[in-house]
Amino acid sequence: MYLMFLMSVVLRCLLNSDQFYFARMAYAVTLSMFILRSMHFFFIERFIGPKVVMIGRMFGDLGFFIALYALFVFSFGIIYQALLFPNSVSSPWELIKDLVYLPYWQLYGELHLEQIEGKEPTKCTNNPQLYTNGTMERCAVTNQYNALMMAVYLVLTNILLVNILIAMFSQTFQTVQDNSEIIWKFHRYALVYEYYERPMFPIPIVIHLWRIVVFCNGKLRKTKKYGGAFVFDVKPEEIERLHIVEKNAYETFQSGPSFVRSRYDARNMMTDERDMNKEIDSTPTQHDIKELREEIQRMRESLIQEIRILDYRQPVAYLENPRR
Repeated sequence: MYLMFLMSVVLRCLLNSDQFYFARMAYAVTLSMFILRSMHFFFIERFIGPKVVMIGRMFGDLGFFIALYALFVFSFGIIYQALLFPNSVSSPWELIKDLVYLPYWQLYGELHLEQIEGKEPTKCTNNPQLYTNGTMERCAVTNQYNALMMAVYLVLTNILLVNILIAMFSQTFQTVQDNSEIIWKFHRYALVYEYYERPMFPIPIVIHLWRIVVFCNGKLRKTKKYGGAFVFDVKPEEIERLHIVEKNAYETFQSGPSFVRSRYDARNMMTDERDMNKEIDSTPTQHDIKELREEIQRMRESLIQEIRILDYRQPVAYLENPRR
């Protein structure tokens, strides 16, 4: 969008009145892109936001469909051109346009039956001199294969490919709909974060200049030491205290389960030496699992107690009064 905006300004300043059509076209495309870009404001709304995500993902499905459909267009376009207009004298660009024109519009229901069946003799001619110099259009050659090729093409595209596309759209819709709550929260946060440091001016050049000013200001004042306003800012003392708690928790975790595991292994060795039956062998395993859970619960309670002690520990001044 920014490149189109700059190109539109350059074309408006350089082109003369006879060629101003290209500048107007660039302005129109840029305006349409900016209007479509405003669709991301719908991410704020809880129900419309996921629908915008569906549209974006359906564009990916549509790209796959277009890549597959292009093969059918060119293959049947060659068949149409070879059967209807053999020995064509058109230029390469006109030939490519003729290859795509008929099969593409037939996907939307424009069949061109009159042209394929050759029922318009007053609007076309078979004289090479007339259709070569552009006086009249060339008539299509009528044979028994034209309608057959069109029927096969319509079955493959309008029935097979279009229904595949509809099935892909349905799957994408259902996938996004199942996770609509998470998708809405994520894109709403992304939208707020995107516009957090942007200025109020909508001009793209001002936006880039403002970003440069903010970046330089942040480097000079060291304001982005902790990553900005969206990162939790804590004091160095709290970070040091958190490291101590994490270290104690890690040491407790490393020592606790290994002790329980060694006790579990020793008990299993005792049961093997005594040759207990299967019913008795099953009970120690259940008891060991229960003891392991109790040990983990005690570790958790001790960890919580240590955190409370660190939180409420205050320095105390001790004064000793001498006896008189």
